[in-house]
Amino acid sequence: DNGYAWHKIAYYSGNQILTMKYPTIVDKSSDGYTDSVGGYRNRYNTEDGVYNCPPSSADALDIRTEDYATSTANRVLVSHCLAKTSNIGLPVRLGVTLPLRQFYKPDGSINQERREAVTKNFSTPVIMEPKSGPQPNITEVKVYAECMSAWFDWAIMENGTQNPALPGAEQSEMAIIDIGGQT
Repeated sequence: DNGYAWHKIAYYSGNQILTMKYPTIVDKSSDGYTDSVGGYRNRYNTEDGVYNCPPSSADALDIRTEDYATSTANRVLVSHCLAKTSNIGLPVRLGVTLPLRQFYKPDGSINQERREAVTKNFSTPVIMEPKSGPQPNITEVKVYAECMSAWFDWAIMENGTQNPALPGAEQSEMAIIDIGGQT
């Protein structure tokens, strides 16, 4: 769930589903941040310039924009999440979300153009420093409506098992309300 305040990530580790979240702090600067021996930390190179994902920044980009889903900053933040969860260098089949008003058109049909633009964005490479190290390896992108994340958060328990309250096939209707930044 690539949100405006936090990026929430769920991934398999062995036979467990693990989850983490990271603040969406990103800045665009070639200065960057270094470790104790002068190596860059949390630095990402893109076709649009150099981005950094520090723990805090006075120069953080405003990502509450209508084009956030297709922005380089969003793609960098997703790559940062992959790095922080040790999924860098591994083939990743990525599922990202769009707010309902972007996922669907006013007539209720799926907005395929928007989904394709998001897929193209996340298929564009991000290069981490050091460039000789493992890199983000997104092999597939699927775009879902935001409410899907809320459903999985409820349906799958912390240990990766199914929520015992999950209704059976005869009771499959459910309402999901995701109170997020753009709700």
